[in-house]
Amino acid sequence: MRGDGRRSIYCCWASGGPGHDGPDLTDTIVVLSVDPVNNTAAMLSVPRDLWVKQPVNYFGSEQKINAAYESGKYHYFGQTRPRATLNANAVEAGFGSIDQVIKTVLGVNINYHMLVNFQAFKTGSRQP
Repeated sequence: MRGDGRRSIYCCWASGGPGHDGPDLTDTIVVLSVDPVNNTAAMLSVPRDLWVKQPVNYFGSEQKINAAYESGKYHYFGQTRPRATLNANAVEAGFGSIDQVIKTVLGVNINYHMLVNFQAFKTGSRQP
């Protein structure tokens, strides 16, 4: 039985970064669902090559799930050629797009998001 306090978060890893052909493709998507009432948690890795119907038909109505964030973000800008940017509204549009896809595919409402890019990971994991 589900508790009333279940929260779900997904973590996406954008591996491209500036200068990459697909700077905002999320090649790793992990969904974590925590139920503090029943003291349970579940984690699921979503295959990046899973074909889904995209809520934003920007690059095509059906694409790999790893394009959902990028598609929503660039739809906000009206761009045809992706550019990595940290514009807050574009990032929220990207999160909104992937939220819809995850809810459709997994039936899970997303409460929180986390996006990690390769450059940040590289910087954070350097040896002193």
